[in-house]
Amino acid sequence: MRTLRLVLCVLSLILFSVNFAKAEEDKLVAIVNNEVITEHDKKEYLNILFLQLSDQIDGEQLKSEMKKAEDEAVTRLIEDKLIVQEAKNKGLNIDDREIEQRYKAIKNNFQSETEFDLYLKMHNLTPADIKNKIKDQLLMRTIIETEVKDKVFVHPQEVTEYYNTHKVELKEPERIELDSILVKNAGNEWDTEAKMQEILKKLRAGQDFSKLRQEYSDSQPIGTVKKGTLNEEIEKVVFNLKPQEVSKPVKTNNGIYLFKLINKIPESEQGLEETREQIYQMLFEKKFTEKLASWLDGLKEKAYILVK
Repeated sequence: MRTLRLVLCVLSLILFSVNFAKAEEDKLVAIVNNEVITEHDKKEYLNILFLQLSDQIDGEQLKSEMKKAEDEAVTRLIEDKLIVQEAKNKGLNIDDREIEQRYKAIKNNFQSETEFDLYLKMHNLTPADIKNKIKDQLLMRTIIETEVKDKVFVHPQEVTEYYNTHKVELKEPERIELDSILVKNAGNEWDTEAKMQEILKKLRAGQDFSKLRQEYSDSQPIGTVKKGTLNEEIEKVVFNLKPQEVSKPVKTNNGIYLFKLINKIPESEQGLEETREQIYQMLFEKKFTEKLASWLDGLKEKAYILVK
């Protein structure tokens, strides 16, 4: 009898946990016109976004993007819902072949179909969930192109005027051409240090830097870089080198670097033709962002939106 009571008690706890989790997922987050957004929709949005972003970025950048996405999730879901609703109202549709193509691209990021299926189960997703989200994203892209992007225009005179008033900002910054040797951390700090000391010993004996790079380096040479684009600690070292000078070893999270300055290219003014495309893209992006925000505001003004 005692065993039966214990089993019933455990079962009731399991059922309570399942029901509680389901209740949490069913929790209303927002209402947009005649459609609802639930906590489940929010989790699904973040899980699918993680799937897509992990194909492009990783590490701290991925964590940072996902944290930002989580903070803005409800706002993004409301805006996405409004855009998709507008696309459907205008009779837009997406070719199933394009949806399948993008679905396969996501699936191919996994080592095997088993790994992909496991990810879906872990995050309570189905292939249909992913395909529906892909379709929504393609609908949003299509209507934004027709209603916003295609209506943005940058006149050539605007490009010229911007150039004439921003010549100083458009200067090509100081650049340097670097050769580099990287000894990656291989789990044993002593081995990494010993390998670098071996390279330094050969350099002092007169061996060629580029040949030692070919023999020892775990990465390709850095090449030509602009000021302000490197790690701060590395930049302090390399921009103070003289041509043909070799730096002291520089420790990073990735390993130990050794740099040789090949050439210094001083800051220089760029002409209109050299910067025309850069200015055009910058002005276009600014106008597009403003027009998109205005268009979205118009959709929101016409809609019924309730955030819980």
